[in-house]
Amino acid sequence: MSFGNHDLPKEPQKVNYLIVDSGPILKGGKIGHLADHFYTIPEVFAEIRDRQSRQLLAQLPFDLKVRIPSDEALQAVAAFARKTGDYATLSAVDLKVLALAYMFEKEQVGIEHLKTEPTKAHTQKGKPVAPKPEEPAAESQVDESQDKVDTELSELTEKVTLSESSEDQEDSTKQPEPVTEESNNNDDDDDDGWITPDNISKFKRNDAGAAGVDAPEEPVKVACITTDFAMQNVLLQQGLKLISVDGIIIKQIKTWVLRCHACFKVTTNMEKKFCPSCGNNTLMRTSTSVDEFGNVTYYLKKNFQYNNRGTQYSIPLPKSGKKSNNIILREDQREYEMALRFSRKKDTVDVFDPDYVPKLVSGAGRDSNGMPTIGFGKKNPNHARRRTGRKKH
Repeated sequence: MSFGNHDLPKEPQKVNYLIVDSGPILKGGKIGHLADHFYTIPEVFAEIRDRQSRQLLAQLPFDLKVRIPSDEALQAVAAFARKTGDYATLSAVDLKVLALAYMFEKEQVGIEHLKTEPTKAHTQKGKPVAPKPEEPAAESQVDESQDKVDTELSELTEKVTLSESSEDQEDSTKQPEPVTEESNNNDDDDDDGWITPDNISKFKRNDAGAAGVDAPEEPVKVACITTDFAMQNVLLQQGLKLISVDGIIIKQIKTWVLRCHACFKVTTNMEKKFCPSCGNNTLMRTSTSVDEFGNVTYYLKKNFQYNNRGTQYSIPLPKSGKKSNNIILREDQREYEMALRFSRKKDTVDVFDPDYVPKLVSGAGRDSNGMPTIGFGKKNPNHARRRTGRKKH
């Protein structure tokens, strides 16, 4: 099967300076063909600890240079991350990687185009809908003037071809492609939804949760590659270039956040159970997207009604003792804090240690991750219990 020159996949243009985070290295991404110079910070090497990742780091086909970001860049990135709400999620290493990208952008391009204030987020009810293409003419009209339409199409194709050669490339991308005689609407309908050599890069971007443009016209001097959403959010909102493992300049990222239904605050920490702002157990998973201009959109369910059933109930008196199993209502309760410390520590426990004793927990009052159930869980405490056993006469 042969394709025309316009159907061949474009090779991504190389970036002059690429700031590398530890995520692409840990995942074994092949990024050697993406840039001319690769830079990172010393703390990234400290994050790569296991043997397999160390081998991947030693076998990199390029020279990964180290630079330390300036204090000015670190303060600028930290101040912007506080405004976007991602500062609490970002670690010190993440902030330094962002600061290094900011410093290179200032040295090579300038910071006049970078934003100092994030764009105000807006909500969109219902599922995100792609822009609809222009609807074709009705079948009755096409049948009546088929010969006339064919003649006009051939003339229009010649005009569009001549106009494209004289216009700029930016304007030509906005024009629809000329219609060829071999095109068939039935074939287009059959290919809809299938992975073809024409749209394979689009499916790769959708699987990665990002939308981008292959081979940008203007060369990119400085870009950053990372797999952390909080870092991607800060990069796009501030105006820094973000690149994927496939060499695609990411124009839009789609991911999930937790949105509080009580105070409408948003957090990117998906491990949270209580709202960091109001403290209620009202966090709900919401899809969101960030485009290249820093616009943040939250996609909410249309006509959503929060289920208040079972939210008002009598709280039992707290009991003392190690196996009291008291009800959890807030994040700062002692029982919940102890469960958090235990869940973080259990990953470091060596089961082959002769002194290791497994803690057999019955499972009552805990979820699948071993964390205590918040409130009464999904069940309604006001619902009448089904009586079991024999009745006393």
